[in-house]
Amino acid sequence: ALPTGPLARATGAGAPIVVPLPRPLAAGRYTVRWRTMARDGHVLDGQYGFTVAPARPGATTAAAAPAAR
Repeated sequence: ALPTGPLARATGAGAPIVVPLPRPLAAGRYTVRWRTMARDGHVLDGQYGFTVAPARPGATTAAAAPAAR
């Protein structure tokens, strides 16, 4: 488990919830497990995986922007 900062929600319908991390992730495979409660009270949960590629020599680090929908 990784420590996270406080949750934040962007504005607008269907806006993402952002969970900040205290530092960039090291190269490797990660799994995000999430759980929330729907408006009617039932629990929703799921998971997804992603991979952080190793940095290329000479590459600079930039902050990632949310993906457009």
